[in-house]
Amino acid sequence: MYAHLRKVLSILFFSILSIYGFSQEKQVWEIDRIRAKQALELKKDSLAIGKNEYMRNSQLFIKTEIPIQYAIGYQYAFKSGILLNGSIGVFSRTYATIAMDFMPSEDPAEKQRMDFFQANLYGGAVLEFGMGYQLRKSGFLGLASIQFQRFGVRATAKELIDNLDSEGSFNDLDDLEDRLSGSSLLSDFYYEDELRPVIKPTQFRISFGKMFRLKSVPRLSVTAFVSYNFNLSSSIKVETDSSIGSIILDNFVNPTLENSSGISFSQFQYPSLTFQFSYEFGRVIR
Repeated sequence: MYAHLRKVLSILFFSILSIYGFSQEKQVWEIDRIRAKQALELKKDSLAIGKNEYMRNSQLFIKTEIPIQYAIGYQYAFKSGILLNGSIGVFSRTYATIAMDFMPSEDPAEKQRMDFFQANLYGGAVLEFGMGYQLRKSGFLGLASIQFQRFGVRATAKELIDNLDSEGSFNDLDDLEDRLSGSSLLSDFYYEDELRPVIKPTQFRISFGKMFRLKSVPRLSVTAFVSYNFNLSSSIKVETDSSIGSIILDNFVNPTLENSSGISFSQFQYPSLTFQFSYEFGRVIR
């Protein structure tokens, strides 16, 4: 009887082990199946990203905008294809002098103002905010943005008056001469002190471009844009701590700057070509 009982218990024990072992094997099969499915989905996503069908929602980029700036920025993409971005850049003097070829220069006074700005630029910055839309399958996109530009000019008060108001349109030059002849301090400031007016154009920029992904590294891309900048407004002013100098600035230099910049920069509109190098990160969006 005991022998029979041991036999039954042995059969039950090995049956349980067999069932447990099958259950573990089934779990391993299920885990392998899930992993294989995830690997296939990742491969599909990688291929889709390489074809511009998918993209990630965040992007860091550097760009060169000819003829204005070098910049670094961030872009966020929504699932709908809408893009929001912002960047900060520095003026390239070489670029900016080319851009100023698009300032009005039909008459001699306008041409003299343009030449003066080109010769005396010394640097600046650009802050830009934009919104756009991207067709992911084709890689084409469009952007509209606002640029807040800022750059400086180096010159004496005499150089500013001579070049920006050569015809005496904005000043009573006889009054200026009388004041200079009556004060050596005013005369020294006018002829010798270097001033640094700051010019602040605000521009609307519209751009169209196409993105090209690197096949070997789909997160990296190059986007080429063609753009056109329209001037919205501009201001220019110079300040001094000198009480003597403020007489010249308030009565002659700043009125000249405001009037001449209004004429020159109101039509400061130009095309541009941009190359943007980007790295995408974050979650994949369809």
